[in-house]
Amino acid sequence: MNKELPKNITIDNTEIDVEDLSPDGQAMVARVIELRQQLTQANIQRIELETLIGSWAKNIKESIKPIEEND
Repeated sequence: MNKELPKNITIDNTEIDVEDLSPDGQAMVARVIELRQQLTQANIQRIELETLIGSWAKNIKESIKPIEEND
């Protein structure tokens, strides 16, 4: 395994020693860690995108000039 795995993990309130898992089990733990990191990054990206969309929307609103009526 290339990635450093935690010594223990907790699943359903049961502590499991990762070193006691088979190589396949350890690979699954590593993949879950990777997926959680990806989810964290996706959540950060979502927040950034929402912020950018809000900023663009604000700029669009500010660029609208009211049409003056001629009497």
